[in-house]
Amino acid sequence: MRARMAGVTAIYFVACIAMGQGLQGDAMRNDGVELDNSKKHPVIFAAFAETEEQLYHTLVLVESIRTFAGSMKDAPVWVFTYVFRGTPLLVQTYLIYYGLGQFEWVRESVLWEPILSKAWWCALIAFSLNTAAYTTELLRGSIMTTSKGEVEAAKACGLGKWMRLRRIILPSSFRRALPAYSNEVIFMLHGSVVASTITIQDLLGVGRWLNGRYYLAYEGFITAAVFYLIIVLLISRGFRIWEKHWLKWPGKSLRSHHLLIQHTLIGKSVI
Repeated sequence: MRARMAGVTAIYFVACIAMGQGLQGDAMRNDGVELDNSKKHPVIFAAFAETEEQLYHTLVLVESIRTFAGSMKDAPVWVFTYVFRGTPLLVQTYLIYYGLGQFEWVRESVLWEPILSKAWWCALIAFSLNTAAYTTELLRGSIMTTSKGEVEAAKACGLGKWMRLRRIILPSSFRRALPAYSNEVIFMLHGSVVASTITIQDLLGVGRWLNGRYYLAYEGFITAAVFYLIIVLLISRGFRIWEKHWLKWPGKSLRSHHLLIQHTLIGKSVI
């Protein structure tokens, strides 16, 4: 936005200079004495001032329309990520499980009986939308940090927009986003305890059931914590192996990626 407004300002000043050049010739008498153009041409200068103001407002209006039209393309994604990252997962789960049933048209839809009336499906929908919003921001940041040298090299080699996205930008972005995505998977595992609040018996739900039935607070909750630690350990190990495979330098995957780019440039298809 700042760059666009700087461009508008530059165009505005260039236009002002161009319009003022027509009056510069009359600024000097034959004897070389400078005259006041505002007194010599009051009507012309009044028209010039009015035209100058209209030109500036027109340029600002055009640039505002262009900025608004460009931002409208990103508005749905921005609203989705802002809402699901700005509200708690518990609230989202309650709104889907308890809130949708208040609408008659939802209860009469074909999705009510098999999906929306079941706690398991409602929890799955809430968790999927929540983690999708966070993953979207992770990938966006990873794509934005793609090296400009890689993109410029792909352009110099003649790769089109979609080919650059498929062969250069996305593979590089996925590698950089992999460590952060492993944290998101672990956070979503910890957030799955919300499912116990809508009649789903997860690990925490079983621990609460043992505490309420047999008054085994430590046994139930500590056992659930141990199971969570084991699952997190397995997820961390799995992502560690994945990161070693994709992020090693130099490595087989990197050489394969370079060979894939070379075959793409010469028009061959590689599976």
